[in-house]
Amino acid sequence: MLQEQRVHKRFSVKENAFVTFNENYSLGKVRDVSEGGFSFEYISTDEFDRADLYKNSSMSIWTTGNNISLGNIPCKIIYDYKTREIDLKQKFESRRCGVQFLYTDDDITTELKKMYNEPLF
Repeated sequence: MLQEQRVHKRFSVKENAFVTFNENYSLGKVRDVSEGGFSFEYISTDEFDRADLYKNSSMSIWTTGNNISLGNIPCKIIYDYKTREIDLKQKFESRRCGVQFLYTDDDITTELKKMYNEPLF
């Protein structure tokens, strides 16, 4: 069994939370969040999408209910992998990505905690 290596406890989110990244405002759905980072799922159509993801050094998170909006949070990608392939007329991939915050202040931490639901572990 793999040992959990995260420093911060992860929480599910109370409501729909989304992340935008890159110059084209690509969209992902937040799966879980912690004081140290978050994970999200997104749809990718080609390598260019992922190249944009890796070169971006900040992301924005927002929710649909609590009106939480955190813009340009400095972060780095920890992992990014394909969860499934969707083959229509054009090939799409569903992907999961984990992000580490490079910097958070008290205001960002306070807003993130408003998103917390139940601990995942």
